[in-house]
Amino acid sequence: TMGASLGSAYVVDAAAAEQGLFPHVLLKNVEVEVAFGKRLSDAFADFLPLQQAVATGDVTPCRPPVSEPEMLMLVGLPASGKSTWAEQHIAENPDKGYYVLSTNAILERMKVAGLARNRNYTERFETLMPEATEVLSKLLDIAPTRRRHYLWDQTNVYPSARRRKLSRFNNFVKRAVCFVCKADTLEARSYRRAQIEGKLVPEEAVKEMAANFHLPSSSDGFKEVLYEGELRSDGAAKLQVECDRVAATQWVSAQRKRKAEAAWAEVSM
Repeated sequence: TMGASLGSAYVVDAAAAEQGLFPHVLLKNVEVEVAFGKRLSDAFADFLPLQQAVATGDVTPCRPPVSEPEMLMLVGLPASGKSTWAEQHIAENPDKGYYVLSTNAILERMKVAGLARNRNYTERFETLMPEATEVLSKLLDIAPTRRRHYLWDQTNVYPSARRRKLSRFNNFVKRAVCFVCKADTLEARSYRRAQIEGKLVPEEAVKEMAANFHLPSSSDGFKEVLYEGELRSDGAAKLQVECDRVAATQWVSAQRKRKAEAAWAEVSM
């Protein structure tokens, strides 16, 4: 009934006072008005409006702005160890409170009717990657306006794209963490991941990345470039990337030629 108290829905445990609470309203065919301002405090005299509580210091944001925000960009091909390292680095540095920027993390949280969530990474990759990329793009519009520590877990192998992405993050300390592995190591890891987790990035996508992979440098805008992959010296990593780039470029060219010939043959029939 409108205007009638329905009583307490539930009682919040006292221990929750030390935690962040995120209210949700889930109703159907009902219009709801939520007020976090003065009108709410008029109805509940013992409560402060949220913005007033923050201003007076009664409550503080869970993650306040940091004085020297860090952008930690991971660079490397799929299966080179980026996400594994990211999880470990975040666990070892809880005080940083990293926000992770990753299409992979977004993909894991997306679903499509008719697609099973388990062991179908390849199908979801092809179906959802455009949407995941769009979501990440929106997050990247917001991130530079928030002084937080970010860990960017993507391949980030295209130099021009790296520079364009980093240009948004003014007044951030920007570091690159490179992951370079031998070709047989990447192949073995990709196969094992496909068998265990059902994750397999399409071969053509991997070859395109390898054909355009250039190691990051200070000219990209990085203060520091670190190596955490199988090959941790600058010289060895550079040689491996150059060899992979030549081989991948030849593979991509051959694929394009075969596709063009097939298309021409179909037209000629």
